[in-house]
Amino acid sequence: MNGKNNIPDILPITPENYPERVPAFTSEEQTRAFWDTHDSSFYWDQMVEVADFRDSEPIPQSERPVSTAKRRRYSEPMDLLSLRFPGAMIEDIRKIAEERHLPYQTLIRSWVGERLASELVKSEVNEVEQKKAS
Repeated sequence: MNGKNNIPDILPITPENYPERVPAFTSEEQTRAFWDTHDSSFYWDQMVEVADFRDSEPIPQSERPVSTAKRRRYSEPMDLLSLRFPGAMIEDIRKIAEERHLPYQTLIRSWVGERLASELVKSEVNEVEQKKAS
């Protein structure tokens, strides 16, 4: 028992600066900022049950959706490349990557790969045109 209020010690006492309800967040940044400074035990009664699929049967390979992901053209191990980008650009890339549920480095690598493929096609077309002209 808490001597001050005669409340059992196991029940959390909501601090005065905590809102009564979990706020409706408009961004992941707001969500993170809130939960970084608030204890979730004060909001257990508002939590939603989440389905647990760990014990469910796996989906057979033949019934899985077909992936539209492309295989890497280059199968050798990747090398490290360090680039500098303006901070605002990195934040924009991270937002787009988050919307696509990708790591931002993967998104950048994908964009560079797409542009490289496009440039290689242009280069091949130019070579063919030059051979025709000569």
